[in-house]
Amino acid sequence: MSFLVAVGALSLTAGCSKKVETKVAISGTVLVDNAPLKDGDITFVGAAGTIPEVLEVKDGAFKGEVSAGSKRVEVRAYKPVSSTGGGMYKEGEMPGGGTSKENYLPAKFNTDSQLAVVIKSEGGNDNLRFEVQSK
Repeated sequence: MSFLVAVGALSLTAGCSKKVETKVAISGTVLVDNAPLKDGDITFVGAAGTIPEVLEVKDGAFKGEVSAGSKRVEVRAYKPVSSTGGGMYKEGEMPGGGTSKENYLPAKFNTDSQLAVVIKSEGGNDNLRFEVQSK
């Protein structure tokens, strides 16, 4: 009887384990209008139900770790913005005295992106290159 209880408990715990995704190193460049992206981010979106992985892009370069597999790629490029003087804030003033930024790339390079890449689990994911246009 104790053998059956032990086997039953083992089978229940086996079905509850989560798959641990291994992260792999990647690096690359992002160009906007044939020039290095000054300030932005690149997002690697995997299969449904997975968490998108975001890496910062500075002076055209990104580097980090993401999970292996097929990814849809989203690129966002930022420019600083300030109040236009309407409402309760003076021109150039932001709430709390801080600054803000907005993405200036078209949706076809981020929310509606068709850019894709396969991140290989065995490595060789350096020198990835993505080129987008601001219009």
